[in-house]
Amino acid sequence: MLPAVLVLTLIIVFSETVALAQDQAGPRLESLVPTRSALELIASDGAAWVEGQLVTNPDNYEIEFAAMPGVTVKRGFAEGTVNLKGAPLGIGISTTLSDELSMAVGSRTSMQFSRTQHQTRDAMYAIHAGSESRALSLLHGFGGGETAGKLNLQREEVFTRAARGRYERMTSHALGLETGLGSGFSLATAFREKRSDDPYGLHRTEMSGSLGMPLAGSSATMAFAKTTQTQGISRQETTQTDLVTPMRLFGGSAAFEHHISSNIKDAARAKVKATKFSTPLPYHDAAFSGELTTWHHNQSSGLRGRQVAGKFTTPAFGKQWLFDYSKLLQTQSSHLTRQAGVDIVMPVPLFSEEALFERHSHFGGKDGAWDLARTTQIALPLGLLQKGATLDYLNTRTMKPGKDNIENRTTRFYLPLEELRKGATFEIVDVGKRKNADVVRERTSKFFSPLDDLRSGARLEYVIYTFQHGSDAKEARTTTFAMPLKFFGSPGHSQYRMVSTRHGSTYQSEDILNLSAALSGETISLEQKYIDTFGGEGWQRQKITFIKSPQWQLFTPKATISADHLRHEWVSGSLNKTTNLALMAHLWDPLTLSANYKLIDASGNRTEVTKLYSEYSISKSLQFAAHMEATDPYNALSTIRRHVYITRSRAGSSGLDLKAGLTSWHQPGGDQGPAGILQVQWGNPKVLGINAQYAEYDTAKWVPLGEPTVKLALLHGEPSSLYLKFAYEDNQSRTAQRRGVELALPVLGSDFTLGFSENPFQTDGKTIRPARLYDAGITRSVFGDVDMKMTYRYCDYLQPTAPEDVAQYVKLELAGGKAQRGGQIALAYMSGDFVPQPDPKKPPATSIFDLSYTKRWKDSARLTLGLRRSTPPLNQPDTDNSLEGRLEYDAIFW
Repeated sequence: MLPAVLVLTLIIVFSETVALAQDQAGPRLESLVPTRSALELIASDGAAWVEGQLVTNPDNYEIEFAAMPGVTVKRGFAEGTVNLKGAPLGIGISTTLSDELSMAVGSRTSMQFSRTQHQTRDAMYAIHAGSESRALSLLHGFGGGETAGKLNLQREEVFTRAARGRYERMTSHALGLETGLGSGFSLATAFREKRSDDPYGLHRTEMSGSLGMPLAGSSATMAFAKTTQTQGISRQETTQTDLVTPMRLFGGSAAFEHHISSNIKDAARAKVKATKFSTPLPYHDAAFSGELTTWHHNQSSGLRGRQVAGKFTTPAFGKQWLFDYSKLLQTQSSHLTRQAGVDIVMPVPLFSEEALFERHSHFGGKDGAWDLARTTQIALPLGLLQKGATLDYLNTRTMKPGKDNIENRTTRFYLPLEELRKGATFEIVDVGKRKNADVVRERTSKFFSPLDDLRSGARLEYVIYTFQHGSDAKEARTTTFAMPLKFFGSPGHSQYRMVSTRHGSTYQSEDILNLSAALSGETISLEQKYIDTFGGEGWQRQKITFIKSPQWQLFTPKATISADHLRHEWVSGSLNKTTNLALMAHLWDPLTLSANYKLIDASGNRTEVTKLYSEYSISKSLQFAAHMEATDPYNALSTIRRHVYITRSRAGSSGLDLKAGLTSWHQPGGDQGPAGILQVQWGNPKVLGINAQYAEYDTAKWVPLGEPTVKLALLHGEPSSLYLKFAYEDNQSRTAQRRGVELALPVLGSDFTLGFSENPFQTDGKTIRPARLYDAGITRSVFGDVDMKMTYRYCDYLQPTAPEDVAQYVKLELAGGKAQRGGQIALAYMSGDFVPQPDPKKPPATSIFDLSYTKRWKDSARLTLGLRRSTPPLNQPDTDNSLEGRLEYDAIFW
């Protein structure tokens, strides 16, 4: 036993030595090399007290020693290399040493002490990071039976080597108590404190407790928890209180819960209260549950809210019925938000089947502007009429103030016709769509019957479709006969359709034959169509034949070729033919090649069109492409267009986004080009963003421009803090360049905007205005609930194109009050450019004055009174001013 006692003594003395050195010279990490050497000498003698294997790797081992019954000593050591930034060769040495002493005093008390040291150093033995932790814990049990409990005590110290060689000491204390109080009562408490030796460091205190008590055959719980944390000059405190009381009621399980939580961070306070209740009811296994939640934040926004929810379920007719209701009310700053919802689900037995009625209504909004979404669904089985027959009804409606009022309605009647033929069905689907006052109605009636006695898979279908939109009416009748066939031993399919359509005074009939067959796994198809049209121009007949080949594989599995031919013939004698040949090749991952050849013969005028395209992906964000298109008319000179470009796509909102290309043309009038294009997006607009474009040809029409188009924009910041934009544009349609500057910034609680633009577009967005525009705007809360938005525009014409050389326009909007309280009053005045133009074909008014009053009763009714006075356009001097009054009342009945 002498070696064992010697080892234990070395460990204790070694630990005390480190502690003395730290007390005298401050926290530091010991050198682990001598310790490892000593352990190698002890472990290598093969003593029987070492449990497990001997230490064969001095860089990574763990030994354990049972000194006496109930006392255990452990030591572990690990060392290895890691990546270390800033160290020579970027390599560091990570070392971890751990000691543990465990003691058991009797069967109910135990104690444990542990220490762990870790350091990271470079090859020159310079320490880059280090830490040491010491932990002491005591666990003691007491009492017995219903009063049994346990006490847990913990203490921990952590020394951390921070930047510039500074050490930080973090001390933690924890105390926990759990005990029974007899007769179903129990108590649990806990306290924990964590403190740094840095006066501005972390100081955290946690307290919690819970009391359990018997209640009506179950256990109720009262719990409390509080956490306080300070760090620097910041302080945060959270508190949580919970009461949960399950109980037996009406022969079932009921529950009542109440929760209060608060959070204080510096001067900001937030508090939430939630009360929940659920209970069975004393009749027919019905149940009810409710919830009330309130919250309050004392920040500058002053957030307050309340939410109420209730659910009632009850069995009826052997089914479960559901009634669900919820309502939310929230205020923040001067804004009020309301939301409410009602959901009803009622299944009902009908004719030994199940009918269903559902109603979902959800409405709400902000500051008196409410939205409505309502769905009604009814499903009725009609087994008494015919087994499997059903009638379904679905109605959805959405309403948004200032936007479209939309309602969709679908009615479906389904009837199996098993007595006529197995699998035969009849179906009617009626759809109505309403957008404001615009109504569209569609109806589809369909008869379907399989014809398996003729051939397996054959079918017959007859469909009548009607469409009604105001005075626009359309009707189509379609008869379809389909049957599988075999062509030269290969599976195929045939289909014949007769379609008759009446649209206004025009009548049209179509006979369509489709044949398809699978040859060697690929499909070849033929379609032939005869079209007869009767209308104001008399009778006309067309014959269309379309043949499409399968895709044939070429020299590589990723290379294919396909062809199709279209022949369109009129009885009047004209004939159009189009033959198309397409080739697609993906030789390897980065490279894609495609070619297309088309021969067009329109009444004897032949034209050949050839297109070649290639794309090479240099990387995920960089691609190169080349394109060539040649058009060769039979009796005219050919045209050739060549185009190459390279693109680079940036990731996220910053970086470089680039597109550069060159295009040239070979035309009858001579060669043109090359013409180039360059588009660049660079930087982050929040810091500095640049958008630039230089184009010498129209990318949409592929034609050269007489003068290049140049666009440039510089952007910086965000409107919430500071926003600045410079813009420049010039192109061949302009008589002068466009220049512009925009500035937005908040000042003293107001949002200011300033702008300058030279030679901008008119309000139509097409015509250039030779003028300089100066804009200034302000948005702010004047007082109380009154908000103001004002914009002023000064227009200085560069040429005498207006009745005056200078024009000034104003837009003023004032809104005050609450629609849910005494009502909301809104006033607006607009002149000149700010006057809306609902009809682009009619000139807008010179000015408009609007005055409105809105009153809302909860979420179910709204009253609006409006008055508008408008001044006629300048080119209509003899027209009087118009005055319009408006009264609207909207109400929602469940």
